[in-house]
Amino acid sequence: MNPIISLLNRPHPGYEAFNAYIVSITAMSVGIFLALTYMHPFDSDGTYILGSPILTASLYAAASLVMMLMNACWIKLFPSFFSDERWTIGKEIIHCIFQMVTVAVIICMINYIRGMLPTGFSGFLLVLWVVMLSVLLPYLTAQIILHIYYVKRRLNKAATVNIRLMFDKKEVFHPVDPQFIHLKRYIKPVDVNSFIMAESKEDLLMITLSSEGGMEELIIRGTLDEFEAENAHFEQLFRCHNNYVINSDKITWVEGNAAGYRIMMHPKLPSIFLTGERGKEFIKRMGVERYA
Repeated sequence: MNPIISLLNRPHPGYEAFNAYIVSITAMSVGIFLALTYMHPFDSDGTYILGSPILTASLYAAASLVMMLMNACWIKLFPSFFSDERWTIGKEIIHCIFQMVTVAVIICMINYIRGMLPTGFSGFLLVLWVVMLSVLLPYLTAQIILHIYYVKRRLNKAATVNIRLMFDKKEVFHPVDPQFIHLKRYIKPVDVNSFIMAESKEDLLMITLSSEGGMEELIIRGTLDEFEAENAHFEQLFRCHNNYVINSDKITWVEGNAAGYRIMMHPKLPSIFLTGERGKEFIKRMGVERYA
């Protein structure tokens, strides 16, 4: 059981970017259209709408697409649950099954209106079986292939970044004259070489600094947008996340998985997870353009 649970808990690309959900449900709708066009599970006697099997399959596929678009309200209501950072293979499987059940419901409604198939629970089970075989299994197979592809690709990227980090740390050069970052409402000067990261928490900024092998934290009022604009001249400072600005010189390690990249800044600090466009931008910024 443990290997199965471990597999289901592996990170997988979620639906933080809404276009990913649109691509997902469009692929399912195309699968429904193709299955109904060539298999004719509900019209074996040739009773097509207006005598056209393509029109009949198009109606079922369009209704399924509309139903799955309505399900998008869950993504809007609970965005953190569907985020790339929290999404897993197990959640993807459950999500697919839920989509197939809702698709089976709308297909049963159309069949009821057309007077096709049994209208009771047995009719629903038959429709659900057809949908599962024609759409769910091919879709999950495609998701597994994509998962393996993303894992391999992002592991290679992370490995390349880590190799570069090791070489950069050997060649790192700090100017003789200290360079100070701009912090509003804070009098003490802060050298950019001691800056690790800034985290936004509502109207406060949590500034983390390296201090004689340890860490020091400052709390000041301000926004991350202001901090980023005031210190834009420092190339090593990077807005890698909506809530973080980091010093790329302080990155210690990068891990890759199917959903994105996890950045380690300090043993005592939690890792920062980057997904989507932020992940691509990070890879390019670290000088690994050919993998982006």
